[in-house]
Amino acid sequence: MHCVLCEARIPSISFLCQACSEVLPANTNACRTCALPLQTNTICGTCLQHPSPFGLCFAPYHYAFPVDVLIKAIKFSQRLVYAELVARLMHQQIVRLQTDLPECLIPIPLHWKRLFNRGYNQAVELARPLAECLGIPLLHDAAIRTRKTIPQASLAAKARRRNVRRTFRLKQPIRYQHVALVDDVMTTGHTARELAVLLRSEGVERVDVWVAARAYR
Repeated sequence: MHCVLCEARIPSISFLCQACSEVLPANTNACRTCALPLQTNTICGTCLQHPSPFGLCFAPYHYAFPVDVLIKAIKFSQRLVYAELVARLMHQQIVRLQTDLPECLIPIPLHWKRLFNRGYNQAVELARPLAECLGIPLLHDAAIRTRKTIPQASLAAKARRRNVRRTFRLKQPIRYQHVALVDDVMTTGHTARELAVLLRSEGVERVDVWVAARAYR
């Protein structure tokens, strides 16, 4: 077995060698609501001024090397085996949280055209092993995107908000009171916020967000 990053030989099926594991960019101190990196674990000024629909935003890593390399490989190069690695890294940090686990996981959905072109939803690929490890249900088709949007990475913050407005619809009633949305990266959080607001309006009491990495501008 070899490390997926540096190809050093490793003795067990762990994906990463010890050296690469030690350079993972941990998002240690961050806003509890939006996971924006801070000096201490508190709530950032933006979230204090504009209350978030999230109960908790969990983002264990910065979107930086080598986590960004793994996520891009999952998303654009069909390296789905890396999704198991990233999910395992997320799980290791989740079990350290002193918080209630959600009753189910809901991956952020792709529009059907983008799903057809890519062949898979990276959020589902991350959420599936997480759900299995935690022993909680995965609602992979609970919500759908009603229209194809411009990729968020190409837009400025205000344009991102407009881009995802009213873009989700629930396919079925959510019978859980505490859910977690799962995705690969969060930058402004507008996509997750839009779905969280919809879920809250449909009676879900608490919506957390779990992403592998937090990007920021």
